Amino acid sequence: MRGGVQLEPGNERFEYFLRILYGLAADGLTDKKSRPKSIKHAAILLNMADAKMTGLLSLVSPLLKGVAKKAEANGDEQKLIERYCV
Repeated sequence: MRGGVQLEPGNERFEYFLRILYGLAADGLTDKKSRPKSIKHAAILLNMADAKMTGLLSLVSPLLKGVAKKAEANGDEQKLIERYCV
């Protein structure tokens, strides 16, 4: 494959991450560097991508995991999936 990225095996949650991030950007819900303006959206996306923070940012990782877990439990994650992925 030339000029692109191929992930194997496919990962549905990573695909959701990409679709939601592009959707948030299209709706004006990210900053100029494509970072979500909402901490809740950022936490959900980092959880979906299974991203690991490094350095000083690793100190807020437990907090973001908690926010993502709460968002999943109260249906906010599913709402993003339904809006941008279905």
